[in-house]
Amino acid sequence: MALVSAARAEVWDEVWSQEWRKEWRKGWEIRSETVYSSGDFGSNIQTDVLYAPLEIRRKFEWGELGLTVPYLWYDVSGTFTFSGGGTNPQLQTVAVSGTDQGFSDILLDAKYLVMEQSGLKPEVMLRGWWKPPTADQNRGLGTGTHDWILGVEFWSWIPNSERWFYFGDVYRYFAGSSPQRNVRDSWIYDFGFGGLVTDRLVGKVSYKEQTKTLPSLPKARWMEVETEYKVDQDFTLLSGFTVGFSDAAPDWSLMLGFEWSL
Repeated sequence: MALVSAARAEVWDEVWSQEWRKEWRKGWEIRSETVYSSGDFGSNIQTDVLYAPLEIRRKFEWGELGLTVPYLWYDVSGTFTFSGGGTNPQLQTVAVSGTDQGFSDILLDAKYLVMEQSGLKPEVMLRGWWKPPTADQNRGLGTGTHDWILGVEFWSWIPNSERWFYFGDVYRYFAGSSPQRNVRDSWIYDFGFGGLVTDRLVGKVSYKEQTKTLPSLPKARWMEVETEYKVDQDFTLLSGFTVGFSDAAPDWSLMLGFEWSL
């Protein structure tokens, strides 16, 4: 048993060493994590959403640049427009019903490394998104406005641990306004723990919350469980699920995807 634990620690150290992380930050990456969500999202109207984004990322030692092109399918009867960039649809003044699909608003994002993880110090990164109105708002595929998200992300090993870590982030969502849209700015934050389950499998559990986007809605609160299975040094399989704790969050979501470093 001690030999197995030592072997896992050796693999973990190799994969997550500072030297490897510096190399991991360089180059191109293709990422996709399809999310199927179901719930009424505070509207008392059953809504099912499939959000399938394709991300192309360029990684540097100082941070990352990314482009996300999402495809959206929904089945709803009511007033609905998807916000993009997450699993939570948001109520709007554009009424859509039935089933439709198409490309949602694209997202451009950037990360900047502020501090590397070392000892008790966490890794800290600044991150920002810009979502221009590239999708058809009248069909419920986009917001029809320019939206911004700015925030900070962090993670660190738990002291005196070779396999467990904590992580979290805080974002400010700046919602654009238009005659068809009246969504307030909001805060999004989460905190969680993760660790090495096997030599190749990482598990993470986090609690997430978003403040009110409309006066009539409560906070969106949900729990997320994620796994990352490293097939090899360049390819990782992603999976997970969420459970909603408030009416504004989905009742449940399922996630499946991959990361491929080029």
